[in-house]
Amino acid sequence: MFVNAEKPAAVQPSRSPVERHQKSVNLKILHYAAHIFSRLVTFMTSSADQGEILTLKQVADFLKVTERTIYRLAAAGKIPAFKVDGTWRFSRAEINQWIQRQQKEGGQADKT
Repeated sequence: MFVNAEKPAAVQPSRSPVERHQKSVNLKILHYAAHIFSRLVTFMTSSADQGEILTLKQVADFLKVTERTIYRLAAAGKIPAFKVDGTWRFSRAEINQWIQRQQKEGGQADKT
């Protein structure tokens, strides 16, 4: 005759309604904190991008065109840009807005 040598599963004591409620509240607080944290990270990342200033080469790489194309667009006022001591600079936020406008207009920025 064989005897089952396994230990019986530990019986969880039943929780009182107050303990169950507290656990539920704790989970809700944890979920809310995770939600707020993820939104904060998204906001901080996009805020950092908004103030970023790009060079002509960076914009060309970003848009996957030649530096000459970006120079020509900037000189013609067809892309948002400004000069610092004679060198073109671009606000990432303005470039992103310009891209959005181009998409809405069907990409009619430059036909030269």
